[in-house]
Amino acid sequence: MFNRKGVSEVVANVLIVLLVIVGIAVIWSVVKPTIERTADTVQSDCFTVQVEPQSCVLSAAATALGNCVNTNLCTTAPTGSVAQSACPSECTWTETVPVAVLGATATVNIKRNPGAGNFENIEVVFESATGTIERIASGITSTGTNPFEELETITTSALDPAFVPANANIVLRTNGQLCQITTQAANCA
Repeated sequence: MFNRKGVSEVVANVLIVLLVIVGIAVIWSVVKPTIERTADTVQSDCFTVQVEPQSCVLSAAATALGNCVNTNLCTTAPTGSVAQSACPSECTWTETVPVAVLGATATVNIKRNPGAGNFENIEVVFESATGTIERIASGITSTGTNPFEELETITTSALDPAFVPANANIVLRTNGQLCQITTQAANCA
C-alpha cells in the first residue's frame, strides 16, 4: 500500500486542546492582576448601604434682616443687612429676608434602608431657592458608640443662620469615597 506520513486525528485533537489550555492560561495571567487591583478599590459597602431624607422642617428665628436706609433725618444708618432693632428710629428700614426663614435651623430626619455595611459619614446638603448650596457634616456613622443601624431613622439639625434652605439631600461616604447622593430631596418647609 501507500506509505502515509502525518499526524493521526486523535493526536491532532489532543494538540488543539493543549494549545487552547495554554492560551487560556496566558490570557488569565495577564488579566488576573488587573481584576485584583480593581476589586481592591471597589467598596462593596457603597452598594449595600442606602440612606434617604424623610423630612426637613425649619424652625424660624425671631428676627428678620433688612436694609436701613439713610434719610434726611437719619445720618448714622448702619450699612448692610441689619435687624430692625439695629436701625435708628429716624431711618427707614426695609425687610429683605422674612422673619419666617431667617436664621432658621433645619431639622432633617434621615432613614437608613435595609442593607448591611459600614459608612464613615453622612453629610446633609442644603440647597436654597436661589441654588446656593451648603454642606454640613452630620457626624452620623455606622460604627462607634451610637451606630446608625438598618431601618433606623435619625434626626440631625444644623444650619448657618444666614442661609435659607429650600430642600435637603444626603451624601454618604465610605472610606473617603463618595458612595451615594440621594436623588429625591426632602423639601424644607
